[in-house]
Amino acid sequence: MTSQETNNESSPGMATLVSGILSDAQDLIKHQFTLFHQELQEDFVKAKKAGYALAIGLVFALVAGIIISAASALLLQEIFPQLSMAACFGIVGLVDFLLAAGLVYAGIKKIETVTATDQSLQAAKENIQWLMKK
Repeated sequence: MTSQETNNESSPGMATLVSGILSDAQDLIKHQFTLFHQELQEDFVKAKKAGYALAIGLVFALVAGIIISAASALLLQEIFPQLSMAACFGIVGLVDFLLAAGLVYAGIKKIETVTATDQSLQAAKENIQWLMKK
């Protein structure tokens, strides 16, 4: 048996092996993107539900905040009669503003920590890099 005959006999085996590796790589990438798509859908549903609850809660909080602020201004005017009603409402409004600004800042910082989809993208990138090295 010559080396050329041995080469011809191993070529179909090598082609099958390479074909199998490419097929596995395609399947891996398909599964990775399917998983990523599913995670995005789940995150969207969770965000939608959270958004509804948040919107309803904000409406009630707004109404309660208006009532409490008005009552606080009236109480402040009752305790300090030398202050005008406008000054009392101004003081309460300033306190409300500072509280709201702090809460908005905390919310923004919290939103910046959301990285669920970044993890999926990173995993997909790692898989593609691993496949390119092979």
